[in-house]
Amino acid sequence: MPRRQIGHGLAPHRPSPEHSAFFSAIPTGAVSKTHVWDSFNRGITYAFSIGKGLLVQDQWGQDGDPAQRAVAADACLPVTKSLTALCVDDVGVDGAAVAIMTDAARSRDLLCATDSVAARIDELQFTIGEGPCMDAFVGGESITTSDVGEQTAAARWPAFSSELLDEVGVRGIFAYPIFAGGAQLGVLELYRRQNTALTSSQNTAAHVLTIRLGAVVLSELETYRWSLDPTQYPRWEGSYRFARADVHAAVGMLSVRWKTSPADAGLRLRARAYAESRSISSMARDIVHRHGQLADEDAS
Repeated sequence: MPRRQIGHGLAPHRPSPEHSAFFSAIPTGAVSKTHVWDSFNRGITYAFSIGKGLLVQDQWGQDGDPAQRAVAADACLPVTKSLTALCVDDVGVDGAAVAIMTDAARSRDLLCATDSVAARIDELQFTIGEGPCMDAFVGGESITTSDVGEQTAAARWPAFSSELLDEVGVRGIFAYPIFAGGAQLGVLELYRRQNTALTSSQNTAAHVLTIRLGAVVLSELETYRWSLDPTQYPRWEGSYRFARADVHAAVGMLSVRWKTSPADAGLRLRARAYAESRSISSMARDIVHRHGQLADEDAS
């Protein structure tokens, strides 16, 4: 597997004890970047209470038939998906995603994304533990960055900025918190490949869409949760389910196998995925299918 290399000349940043814990978990031989939150990714309490799980499009990986994924997403969150797609035209961006979060952004999952790039951007923040999406949720205010390679953005999210430029080829990131009933529910994530800022009207359009998304997401989650007809929505099976269900399952398996806390197991799983330049969801899916074993049996 390819190992991480420091890119784009990002200035070093003194990591906090939590950041140090993340990087100490990265396997030997992987060159780390600095300033990564230790945000243990637990299952989102509300979303998992749905029980049947949410069917969403897979991210970045190639698992499953795209047509089937689209049908599954339409069935579970049709209006959420439609509004997310509408963002691309109304705001003038290249892609969009909607993530739900709880617990100061420590617990999160992806509801839908217009394309694999938008999904990968969300997953990078999930894995590394930093980025505008997380900051927008924690701060309750929109964060718009037209160029992540610019000094201020690179200093604020050094690892994320480097990955975005090196791996994904995206420069503009725009994150807007989503509220429902006065409570923070998630974030609308938008991206542009070019380093162009949003106009005032485009920024307004994004805010308007987050207001609509807040009511719609909550309504569709509640509808799915309380549906008594098991045939009304597709079953939770195969690749078409809650985007990171396998991550939460893998963390539990590794915690038992390594005889450590779920927080430590989650941190080590994220660090390994980051070091090997792998999708954490893909790695977790492999672990679940091997009943809690890593490919190389590295349980130390």
